[in-house]
Amino acid sequence: MNNIIRVAIADDDAIFRSSLYEVLAAREDIELVGTASDGLRLLKLLETRPVDVALLDVDMPRLNGIRTAELIAERYPKTAVAMLTAFRDENSLSQALQHNVRGFFTKDLSGEDIAANIRKVAAGETVLGNRPSQIMVQHFVKTSSRKRDPGLTDAVNNLPRHLRSVFDLLVQGLPNKAIAQELHLSDSTVRSYVSALFDATGYRTRGELMMAAIDAGDGLRQANTQRLQS
Repeated sequence: MNNIIRVAIADDDAIFRSSLYEVLAAREDIELVGTASDGLRLLKLLETRPVDVALLDVDMPRLNGIRTAELIAERYPKTAVAMLTAFRDENSLSQALQHNVRGFFTKDLSGEDIAANIRKVAAGETVLGNRPSQIMVQHFVKTSSRKRDPGLTDAVNNLPRHLRSVFDLLVQGLPNKAIAQELHLSDSTVRSYVSALFDATGYRTRGELMMAAIDAGDGLRQANTQRLQS
C-alpha cells in the first residue's frame, strides 16, 4: 500500500517556501511535488501532477489563497487544502471553511508539527491552530447574543435519528472515517449520510455547516435536548 503523501506548496515568500520545502522533503512519507509563488502557478502544477495536500498562504499576488482553495475544490476535489498562515479575522477563516479547507495552522510551527498536521489533513481530519481556534471562539461569542436564522435549527430538529448522530460528530470536525468508527458504520454509509445531511440543510461543504452550527449555538443545543427527552 502506498502511504506517500504528495504535497504542493504555494507561498509568495521565496525564503519561507524554500525552507519549508527542505523541511518536508526530509520526511520519508511526504513527497514534495512542487512549489509555486501564487495560486495561478499552483493550479498549473495541479494540471500535470496529482497532489494529496496543497498548502496555501492566504495573501498571494494574482490569485489569493481563498480563491485558489475554491478553484481546487471545484477542479480537484480529491486534493485536500490547508492554509499555512496567520489568520487575522473571522472573514478569511469563514471564507476558507466555505471552500472545504481542512487545515489552518501558522508559519511559526516546527517542521515536525507542520508534517504532523499534513498527515492529519491527508487522513481527512480538520486541523485548527491556536489563532484560528481563537477566531472561531470569538465568532461564537459575538454571535451568541444575536437573533439567528432558525432555518438550520429547524432542519436539524427534523433530521431522522441516524442523520442527527452523524451531524453531531461532523460539526465537531470529525472526518468520515472517525464518524464511521464512532457509530459502527461503514465508510460508504457515512458518505451517503453526509450527502443526505447537505441536502437536508442546504449546505455544500463541511466548513459551511460547521460555521452555521456555531452561529446557531444555543438553538441547536436546545433542539438536541428536546430530542433526547422525547
